[in-house]
Amino acid sequence: MRKNTKKSDAVSAAKPAAVSGSQKTSATNRENTEGLFKFVFGRNKAWLLELFNVLNAEHYDNPDVIEMITVDELVRICAKYTLFFQVGDAIYFYEAQNSIGPNLPFRFELYFGLVYSKYITKHNLDLDSPVPVRFPAPQFICFHEGEQETEDITIVDRNTVLLNADDEKAGLENATKVLAVNKSKIVRKGVLARFDENHQKCDGATVVMLNINRGHNEDLLKACRPLGEYSELLRNIRNFHDEARKRSGKQGSFEKEEEYAMLGEAVRKAVEKMPEDALLKGFLVQELEKVIDICIDTYNDFPTSL
Repeated sequence: MRKNTKKSDAVSAAKPAAVSGSQKTSATNRENTEGLFKFVFGRNKAWLLELFNVLNAEHYDNPDVIEMITVDELVRICAKYTLFFQVGDAIYFYEAQNSIGPNLPFRFELYFGLVYSKYITKHNLDLDSPVPVRFPAPQFICFHEGEQETEDITIVDRNTVLLNADDEKAGLENATKVLAVNKSKIVRKGVLARFDENHQKCDGATVVMLNINRGHNEDLLKACRPLGEYSELLRNIRNFHDEARKRSGKQGSFEKEEEYAMLGEAVRKAVEKMPEDALLKGFLVQELEKVIDICIDTYNDFPTSL
């Protein structure tokens, strides 16, 4: 990604002008099918590969090892915050979420069935064959970017919320457990490699949730520069949005158009604040209106989280 050598007029415009027509349309008609994480990392395989390498303690240097998996319109709408891709003999599901809940594994398994159905068709596999059919192993990772406080690493296990689970009071507290991980080993050995040591599988029964907010998984954010910049961008958007709300002096709730304008201003300021040599900045400046559009749409999904 080229460096952005001068400030863009689009970015430096901090005035909270009226939201553009395209932004209003996507925010109200739900036309966006991508969250910001999916938009950023799904559009640049080099950044996605860097994230993959850090998480798996791999050293791939050719982004073409990543085979992006496209899904039909229905799945794209239902999985607007999730990336599907294959590397080698595994299929990866990377999702960014603002909240944490015990039902994560079930949603991932729905995606699993749809993605693997396409895999079966693509490779003309016969499930009635007497010979075992070999499938890529699934790995489910959720990046927690919301303000709800969580541990650095949380395992969300589906088995504790099944109807026949031993614990009848299964819920969020019982469905999640913290995996004690030596932070210094997260980068050196890879998060998934560490799971193997603890005899835990990152498969359809569990989702690994990684908190990517400041103060959490700092070694991971430093090792993966695109993820670190993305995390800081979200933090600055929230801060500028909060400042705009306070600066208005208004008590109570805001009209949607007011909220959208303040959020648009916050996104512009957050992108402008990024260092000139930031990997993500050139892309974000170029796609600024789309980024604002996506943030507004996300705000509609999670009004208390952005």
